Amino acid sequence: MIRNKTYDYIVRLGVKFKKLAHFEYWPTLLIYIPLVPKLVSLFVRSGSLYAFRDTNPGFRFKSIIRESKIDILNSIPAKWLPKTLFLNQADRAEWKGQILEFQNFPIICKPETGERGRGVSLLRDEIALDAYLSKFEGNLIVQEYIHYPIELGIFYIRIPGEKKGFISSIVRKEPMEVIGDGISTLRVLMENNFRYLIQLLAENKDRELALDMVLPKGKRVVLDPIANHARGTRFVDCYEYLHPEMEEVIGSISDDIKGFYYGRFDLKIESLDSFKEGVGIKIIELNGIWSEPTHIYDSRNSILDNYKTIADHFNYAYLIAKLNRERNIEA
Repeated sequence: MIRNKTYDYIVRLGVKFKKLAHFEYWPTLLIYIPLVPKLVSLFVRSGSLYAFRDTNPGFRFKSIIRESKIDILNSIPAKWLPKTLFLNQADRAEWKGQILEFQNFPIICKPETGERGRGVSLLRDEIALDAYLSKFEGNLIVQEYIHYPIELGIFYIRIPGEKKGFISSIVRKEPMEVIGDGISTLRVLMENNFRYLIQLLAENKDRELALDMVLPKGKRVVLDPIANHARGTRFVDCYEYLHPEMEEVIGSISDDIKGFYYGRFDLKIESLDSFKEGVGIKIIELNGIWSEPTHIYDSRNSILDNYKTIADHFNYAYLIAKLNRERNIEA
């Protein structure tokens, strides 16, 4: 890919400009700047800078604006979760032993306060674990790796006082995958796909790829099993998956989470049919007030539709917080 420094610079510059033409690659700040007046008006109407905390009164905040990921996971019934271990920074010297005793490889490691997939890694052996821990700072969450083939992001909303909530967004996460042609190297195959070219230039140190290998014709290779956008995953709007039985399952799970009204489940499932029956489901993460309906990152959706979606969700969050305060609900 990188023939020389000049070529490298030109390619990287071209990628930066091209990313600006795709909403899904816009920086978070750029996406939300046009929505600042909307946010300010909602804060003014609520009468408090911290009113957003009343949207999910059962969730504890780790800082001024960040909810505690581990507390949220602990609020979910264990049958829906992968095996999970929380490690405090203060006990860092004991981490490795605790992890090795906790779960066989492969494992998922991620920061408690991370967002947008930053710091999430799939570790397959002790060498990879040592490398990860040597660079990691902060509290750590470790989970067993779930091998279910489908990963979804499902946004759920329930208005206080109403018996049932509803699903507002369903996204299927498609990790990077290439198909060999028997001629091209993996490097060339990645260069020919803009989404993968971005990842090639990102040079993720924990991603081991044989870039000079020629893939046999028809051979499929998943380049990164971690299904988040920062690592090349494509978010596909799959609202057509919505089915009353699916909504009932998510609603039932949500009802068992104290003080939860608004947020996105990131989960893995065995199949859509098993999901409707309430089996073969593992919740990897539940994101609260600052979560997004990630179908906005499907390139098929227009920018105007995306902004309407975000604004609509802001309105729901404001309404839920307002009703919770009026009903004096603490959790």
